[in-house]
Amino acid sequence: MLRDGAARYLAEHYSFDQRRRLLEREAGFSEFAMRNSRIMGWLALPVPEDCGGLGGSLIDISLILESMGRFLVVEPFATTTILCAHLIDACGDTRRRAELLGAITSGELRVALAHGEDGTR
Repeated sequence: MLRDGAARYLAEHYSFDQRRRLLEREAGFSEFAMRNSRIMGWLALPVPEDCGGLGGSLIDISLILESMGRFLVVEPFATTTILCAHLIDACGDTRRRAELLGAITSGELRVALAHGEDGTR
């Protein structure tokens, strides 16, 4: 159901021309698509339940990513919702962890891992 739902949504709302236009804009992604990702529960999928997420498994996440890869989705789903949320979950103190992961799940916060910045080690 996850795979089918994601594929159906992306086929209807994420054409190659829309993707191209998104890449030409300054933001480089669609606020509409991010809002719908929240509504459909995709942002909550990998976040633990005690932080407002769905506590999805790697298989659940892979099903969504499979469809996103097929449609060349440019939204920061994998970087924010998977990579950074996992790092926050593993490293954050309990109060801050719940606050940050809850904000990611609700779509209020997008984070990025600054691991390869120019001029740093």
